[in-house]
Amino acid sequence: MNRKAQNLSEIIKIFPEKLKSALSGLNEQKADQLYEIRLKSEQPVILVFSAEKYFLTDSGRLTRFFNSNVLSLSDYELKQIFRSMCSYSVYSMTENICNGFVTLENGCRVGVYGTAVVEEGRVTSVRNVKGLNIRLAGDFVDISADVCKLFENSKPNILICGPPSSGKTTLIKDLCRNLSDRCNYKISLIDERAEFENYYSGFNTDVLTGYPKPFGIMLSVRTLSPDIIVFDELGTSEEAEAVLDGMNSGVSFVMSIHCDNMIELKKKNR
Repeated sequence: MNRKAQNLSEIIKIFPEKLKSALSGLNEQKADQLYEIRLKSEQPVILVFSAEKYFLTDSGRLTRFFNSNVLSLSDYELKQIFRSMCSYSVYSMTENICNGFVTLENGCRVGVYGTAVVEEGRVTSVRNVKGLNIRLAGDFVDISADVCKLFENSKPNILICGPPSSGKTTLIKDLCRNLSDRCNYKISLIDERAEFENYYSGFNTDVLTGYPKPFGIMLSVRTLSPDIIVFDELGTSEEAEAVLDGMNSGVSFVMSIHCDNMIELKKKNR
């Protein structure tokens, strides 16, 4: 069983029986192509396969058209799933939930939304959760081989660009392993959202789980003497400044960023 199928098998254990049964009916090939499970209160369950979206029927069939057999979840069922994902300690996950996600033990990220409680312009809690977007994490070996060749005679900075669900995180996982184990670089992997925690990242890799990226970069440069710092999703000016500080200290970076093309990337640089 590959990693994505294993993750799906673990996740469906916390679903109500009707959803568990329906998802268990997916054939192996289709299950391996599954990217997202979208759950909403009192709304149909939607499965996303690459660019294709389907409703799921109670018998486990997929359909593009809404009908009376399409599976939906009650508000109670959705909240039970959410509580289970938080290990029945929602309060301990407050900071992540306010940032729109929880990360499961297997590294899969779940988008969370509901009614935001805002104080002084900052989201302090989320009540009445209405939707969960489960992104199934996969693990593919040696997909980074061509990128690794860039590091044979130099130590470049790499920015991996792409839209959501384009495979940026999956590529970073494999690249981190190869830079550590094959290229023998010392790596600091800043895993702010705990997405890499249960994946092998290489014997030369120090994994900083839960650290905000700017602080993790500073800590790595000062105390861990990395050759390369790796992290997912460069997003804020504070993070960009920390990267520049790290580069000025002689460290190289492997990062990802959300964008569809070079024009969009150049706009982000402004």
